[in-house]
Amino acid sequence: MALAPLTELDAVNMILRNDGEAPVDSLADSGFSEVADAQAVLVNISAEEQTRGWAYNTDYEVRLVPDAISGHVTLSDDVLWVRPAAWSLGMDVIERGRKLYNLRTNSYVFTEPVTLDICRFYPFDALPAYARVHIAIRAARRYQAQGTGSPRQDSFTLEHELKAEANCLKADQRARRRGNFRRGRGLMAIQRSPM
Repeated sequence: MALAPLTELDAVNMILRNDGEAPVDSLADSGFSEVADAQAVLVNISAEEQTRGWAYNTDYEVRLVPDAISGHVTLSDDVLWVRPAAWSLGMDVIERGRKLYNLRTNSYVFTEPVTLDICRFYPFDALPAYARVHIAIRAARRYQAQGTGSPRQDSFTLEHELKAEANCLKADQRARRRGNFRRGRGLMAIQRSPM
């Protein structure tokens, strides 16, 4: 029997069961507000976790070229955060309104390409199995705390959450290059880990 990764439906049912509610067969038009609430908590926890910048959702040394006419660097909707990569360490940039903003010139205009580390948001079903489990357990705890708030149930799932987070950290360390430094095109840069 093959073990399939947790689906979004599985995660929502885990959240509902953890709060003592019945599971559902479908996420579409279930007619229960609890399903929509559980799904919303799952998405929020997923965004919180992914904002930490794991190996599975962080791209390193991405070269972005400014628009030829405006000089603006527009970020896609899936970008959670950006930071200058080793090639652009002298730059002070942030995201404002889905565009890159240059803090040194106080403008959106860039005259040369920018190299960034980019953390992206991925839908639940696109995440690795270990991340899905961790996010689902965290979401179950959050949903349960907002609902019944039973301390007994909370302590039970806290243990599971800590184990799931440890699995994520182990998988993240395996995915990153070994040692204290990672080489990027001949330049030494400090290895980055989840925030």
